Amino acid sequence: MTDHPAKENADVMGFRLTVACPSGNLLSIVTLNWNGSVLKLAPRASTFVKIASQDQTGVRIACATLFKFLESHDITQIVVRRLSMGGPTAASTNSIRFETMLQLMPIDCEVVTTQKMAQWVKQEDWHFPLPQKRLRPELQKLQLRAIQTGGFVVGRFLAQMGVNGPDVNNR
Repeated sequence: MTDHPAKENADVMGFRLTVACPSGNLLSIVTLNWNGSVLKLAPRASTFVKIASQDQTGVRIACATLFKFLESHDITQIVVRRLSMGGPTAASTNSIRFETMLQLMPIDCEVVTTQKMAQWVKQEDWHFPLPQKRLRPELQKLQLRAIQTGGFVVGRFLAQMGVNGPDVNNR
């Protein structure tokens, strides 16, 4: 994102970042808080949205649920993890629908490719916040992907600001 919230107050380097990660008929939305040295999950501003059916009604319900969540949490910017379009881990129709829904919302939406993000996660030595313990394992895995995507965006932003890697050991 070019107008990142932290640019307004680079001395403090604290900001909130919301990330969406689709997988099948589920979308994980996480809000992360960066305080200048630690990346933390904001569980009350994180959720899952599901497309319950493939018909127009199911998609509209998911879209309305998504809009209501974004509006109620005053989210004006979001980063979306884009899945690959081919290969063994190709994006599903619903994953593409979620990305499209987010791009049509009245918010700033940045798309991050899975390939760039996954490469960064392997190279960097960040300790990410843990997913919420109360979630089923498959939801924890999806939430972790969203958290890692947020870490990638924070790391990229810090690099643009000329700041070396943070100390984000908050496990």
